[in-house]
Amino acid sequence: MNQQNLSIDQIRIDGGTQPRESLSEEVIAQYAVDMEAGQAFPPVTVFHDGAAYWLADGFHRYHAARKISRTEIAADVHSGTRRDAILFSVGANTSHGLRRTNADKRKAVLTLLKDPEWSQNPDREIARRCAVDPSFVGRVRRELSVDRLQIASPSAPAPTPDATDEQLRSVTRGQTTYTMQTGKISEAASSRRSAPRISAKALKPIRPHSLPRPMRALSLPYDPQLAANTLYELFERSYIEGLIAALSHLLATEPPPVLPQDAA
Repeated sequence: MNQQNLSIDQIRIDGGTQPRESLSEEVIAQYAVDMEAGQAFPPVTVFHDGAAYWLADGFHRYHAARKISRTEIAADVHSGTRRDAILFSVGANTSHGLRRTNADKRKAVLTLLKDPEWSQNPDREIARRCAVDPSFVGRVRRELSVDRLQIASPSAPAPTPDATDEQLRSVTRGQTTYTMQTGKISEAASSRRSAPRISAKALKPIRPHSLPRPMRALSLPYDPQLAANTLYELFERSYIEGLIAALSHLLATEPPPVLPQDAA
C-alpha cells in the first residue's frame, strides 16, 4: 500500500464497491463545509488493478470533495482488482466515519451471499469479512433461501436429480418400437405402495386442531380389568376418556366381532 494524491476523475465508483444501503446527503454537505474550512480528513481507500482505481472506502469524502470542486484527493492505494475492493468495502466503516445502520450491514452481507463464489464460505467467514455476528449472516441466508434465491449453506449438500427420472427403456407394440421414460412410473408405483390405508370406520379426532402425538406400541392382557389398569397407568385422562367414547360409538353402531375365545 502507498499513499498518494489521485485525480478524482481517475477514481471509479461504478463497480458495485459502495457498501452502504444509501449515502447521506447531510453528511456529504457537512464534510464539504469542513473541507473548505481546512479540516484534514483521512485518505480514501482504493484498489488499483493496473488500469483503474476502484474506490473501496471513503464515499462520503469522495462526494464531498467533488461537491467543492476539488480535483485531487489523498488515497491509500492497494494493488488489487474490483473484487478485492468489494471484499474490503463490506467491512469498512466499522471504526470510523458514519456509523453503519442495520440496513448497511444487511447490504454488505447480501453482497457476499449473492456472489456464486463468496456465498460458499461458511457464515462465520462471511461475518468476519462484514464485521457482523455470524447469527446475522445465518438469518439473512435463510431469508434468501425462503425467497427461492438458492443461497444454500455450504454445510448442506446441493440436491441431486432423482436417477429414476432419467430411466428409459425400449418398448415394442406390434411392429413399432419406441422409447418410454419409466422413472415417473416407478415413482408413482412406489408412492401408491407407501400410501397409508385409512379405515372407512375411522372417527374424526376429538381435537381436530391438536398436533399429532407419537404412537405407543403395547400389549394388553385379555382380562378387561387388567387391560384397563394398564391403560390407566400409561395414558392421560383425556386420552382414556376419548378412547371410551370411541369404543362406545363402535359398540352402538355395530356388534363386536366374535373372537375364538368367545366362541369357546
